[in-house]
Amino acid sequence: MDPVIDYSKTMLKDGLTFGTGGNISRRLSPETYLITPSGQAYESLEDKDLVEMEVGGEKKPGQNPSSEYHLHSLIYEKYSQAQAVVHTHSNYINVLAALERPLPTMHYLMASAGPDPIQVASYASFGTQDLAREACKAFGRNKAVILSHHGLVAYGANLKEAYDLAKTLEFCAFVYVQASALGPVKNLPKEEMERMVLAFQDYGVRKKLD
Repeated sequence: MDPVIDYSKTMLKDGLTFGTGGNISRRLSPETYLITPSGQAYESLEDKDLVEMEVGGEKKPGQNPSSEYHLHSLIYEKYSQAQAVVHTHSNYINVLAALERPLPTMHYLMASAGPDPIQVASYASFGTQDLAREACKAFGRNKAVILSHHGLVAYGANLKEAYDLAKTLEFCAFVYVQASALGPVKNLPKEEMERMVLAFQDYGVRKKLD
């Protein structure tokens, strides 16, 4: 079974989406990627249901890719390091999306996305090129962005990295929303976030060598 299907089912089980919401893709080559289909229950997915698309291309007659294929395609086009893309509709991220509030650097784990607060892209209708363009404007130095009134999109060097990032940011959003109810949230300094980004770059390598 293709790992896109495995992670799609895990995304549903982990509560990062519900129903047929969200979508996942992985790069096959510099010019092509594989993406989940539109409107199909994740539990029923088979390899034959995944859709192969061209980076920067439009869907062909008979294809049924996720409605967000523009978003995935533009990320692959703009970020050569992106080898997988995960788009979620998770609960606490959507609280911030509804408020159009960025996720500040209040936890060191956010450095897995990059050194800066996770920004909110300007609103655009789902499934449009406008949404893809607004999302890519908002990434900055990070590998994730909140989609206004919609959800989150994250990319990574592989499917595990992209998925783990989406899951980590949902945890951070949970902490931020809960902490905000008790008082002003204190953020980590920029210098510390830069250090954490560097620490995460070789964390897996150190772990294997230990």
